[in-house]
Amino acid sequence: MNEKFFLKLLELSAAHAKRSQIIFEKLNLSNAQPKVLYILRTIDGCTQKELASVCKVTPPSMTSILNNMEKANFIYREKTLTNNGKHAHRVYLTKKGKITAEEVYSEFEKLENLCLKGFSDEEKLHVFEIFEKITENLNSRSDL
Repeated sequence: MNEKFFLKLLELSAAHAKRSQIIFEKLNLSNAQPKVLYILRTIDGCTQKELASVCKVTPPSMTSILNNMEKANFIYREKTLTNNGKHAHRVYLTKKGKITAEEVYSEFEKLENLCLKGFSDEEKLHVFEIFEKITENLNSRSDL
C-alpha cells in the first residue's frame, strides 16, 4: 500500500469537517453544540456528568458548552440528587433546543447519506466496524 493511512484519515476528516461547518453555520451553532443537541434529542434529562462522558469531554468543558447553550436558550438545567445522594444538574432541551435538535438530526442524516452514498448495507456495517476497531486501537494503552 503506497498511501499513508494518516493522510487518508486527515483528508476524510477535513472533508467531513468542511461539510459539518456549513451545517453549523446554517444552524448558527458552535462546533460543540450539535453533538450535545443530538445526544439530548435521545436522552433528554441526563446529568451534566453523563453528558460529558457521552460527548467525550471533560466536565469543565461540558459546563462551558452548556453555559453558552443556556444563554442561547437551547437548554435549561435542574438541580437533582443522584442515587448516592450527591447534587447534580440534569440537562433538558427547551422548545427552541428541541426544534434545533431535530434540525441537527435531519442535517446530519443527510450528511451521513452523502458520506455513505453507493455503499451497500453490508459495506456500511463494515465501515462502522472498522471505525470502532480503529478507535479501540487508538484508545488502548499501548505505546507507539
